[in-house]
Amino acid sequence: MPWKFDQTGEQTVLLPYDFSDPATDAIATAREMVARPELLYVLHVIPPIDVASPGFLSGALEIETLRKHADTELTKVLDAAGLAKAQRRVHVGDPASEILDVAREIEANVIVIPSRGKTGLRRWMIGSVAERVVRRAQCPVLVLPIVDDDDDDDTN
Repeated sequence: MPWKFDQTGEQTVLLPYDFSDPATDAIATAREMVARPELLYVLHVIPPIDVASPGFLSGALEIETLRKHADTELTKVLDAAGLAKAQRRVHVGDPASEILDVAREIEANVIVIPSRGKTGLRRWMIGSVAERVVRRAQCPVLVLPIVDDDDDDDTN
């Protein structure tokens, strides 16, 4: 489905949230983009466990515990931001894939995602969820740069 700007101002915004400071800072940006808090979807993704590993049952229970804890903490964060009515979701899976799946499901008008924007080895080590989302999303993606204190010395 090609992206269309919603001229009514009823934009649906997806914010992937990992409990980091940059993700918390992104809440304010995402909030400004929605007419009503109900149009903001905040998604936390828990990476999957290896189902072939010994102790899988305890791993599955641990995932459920993590899911419940994340949901509770997400509720606290959104309440503190004045977004008690925002939609919250906690999924298990590959972060980029889950973000893209939820964006399609909710017909997001935009995805707001923080990214370190690193290059070379540092980017590879940090991961490239934002890059994968940008490349595969069916809607616009607003990538919010994160400036690290040690980035002041970078000349790139």
